[in-house]
Amino acid sequence: MYRRIQLLAISICLLLLNNAQVRAQFAQRSSISGFVTDSSKAPIAGAVVTLKDLDRNREKSNATDGSGHYVFSDLTIGHYQVNAEYTGFKHVTSPPIDLTTQEGNRLDLTLTPAGSVETVTVTASPKTTSIPAQTTRPARTMFQEE
Repeated sequence: MYRRIQLLAISICLLLLNNAQVRAQFAQRSSISGFVTDSSKAPIAGAVVTLKDLDRNREKSNATDGSGHYVFSDLTIGHYQVNAEYTGFKHVTSPPIDLTTQEGNRLDLTLTPAGSVETVTVTASPKTTSIPAQTTRPARTMFQEE
């Protein structure tokens, strides 16, 4: 009888360890954070930073705070890529990042200006059309008299 209880207890433990929720609790997690700045090292607040999980083909985005800081936490160990964009700046993409430890990973991104803005000025003069003399006729007014 004691042997049966012992086997039952071991079986239950093995089933629980195989449960995906239990494994997820023990899965290694990591994070990626950093700062987005311009070429003069000034922080860019409100830049959109997108994290792409290359193993699972998923993306999530965050906006940088007032100091240009962003953070993605509670990440599953794997391969990721980070990109940042902001109006007036060139889009930047990091090389693939291999998350293998539970330690946080820092990745600072620098955005460069998108280039000069071109202004196009269009000038036009009113179009004049000349009508040949032979096609003109005097205007006639027609009234019906009663």
